[in-house]
Amino acid sequence: MENLDLQEIRKKLDGIDNQLVELFEKRMALCSDVAEFKIQTGKKVYDGERERQKLDSVMAMADSEFNKKGVYELFSQIMTISRKLQYGLLVRHGQALETGFTMVDDLKKEGVFLLNLMSSPGSGKTTTLTRTIEMLKDDIRIGVMEADIDSDVDAKTIADTGAKAIQLHTGGMCHLDADMTRQGMDELGTGDVDLVVLENVGNLVCPAEFDTGAVRNVMILSVPEGDDKPLKYPLMFSVCDVVLINKIDVLSYFDFDIDKCKEYIAKRNPDAKVIPICAKTGEGMTEWTGWLKSQVTEWKNA
Repeated sequence: MENLDLQEIRKKLDGIDNQLVELFEKRMALCSDVAEFKIQTGKKVYDGERERQKLDSVMAMADSEFNKKGVYELFSQIMTISRKLQYGLLVRHGQALETGFTMVDDLKKEGVFLLNLMSSPGSGKTTTLTRTIEMLKDDIRIGVMEADIDSDVDAKTIADTGAKAIQLHTGGMCHLDADMTRQGMDELGTGDVDLVVLENVGNLVCPAEFDTGAVRNVMILSVPEGDDKPLKYPLMFSVCDVVLINKIDVLSYFDFDIDKCKEYIAKRNPDAKVIPICAKTGEGMTEWTGWLKSQVTEWKNA
């Protein structure tokens, strides 16, 4: 192998990076033009079919499986940034409501309560939702949208409860936004439901950054994750109306201080309601489902 010059390699990398930045800025300028077109025509920001086609086409350009996956992740993030830019321009033109950036007014007219349920993977989100449906299905007509990067395992689990359920694949993206949620609700059909639960993609960062148009935001924090999560993920806890502390049946096995956790949550969001639960045993679930039922009833009757 010929001698490698690290500085020369880095110089070439710097040159490529400069080109990437230049091309990225050109792309963002074109995205601004796209936003202007959508402002004039009323076209929605998110076009799932267009994004899927784009991801397929750029992946096909890569040589190896490793690079295909890398290109997929790269362009997924680029399209997310592009949508953020477009939403910002739409908001400045006063057209946020018309694009579905927030859907509360439309949901009110339809009499549908949209709940955005967030958590990290493994927190017991699907188990909590399953138990919630079992406890409320005789009083409330429930529909569920299961958001995942891939797989339909959770949607099948929810469907087994008798609730109306669909799977939303995010195409590699770690979140849903209002347009994506609106399209999901159109697919689900809301004429025969009172409550729609969006089980968002499992992580504590991206889902908190995007407005889904939900009436209320709820997140689940499980005991094994630790009581300091409100300090590490401030945005997630600041946007939530309710925090469910799940898996309290294993408190004795973990160094988790509920009072300290409540204190941390209050620092981020003094208005957040905190409900300790165990979805597996049912402990605390009556308080949680009682709160949710009252919210749905008030929403429909207001």
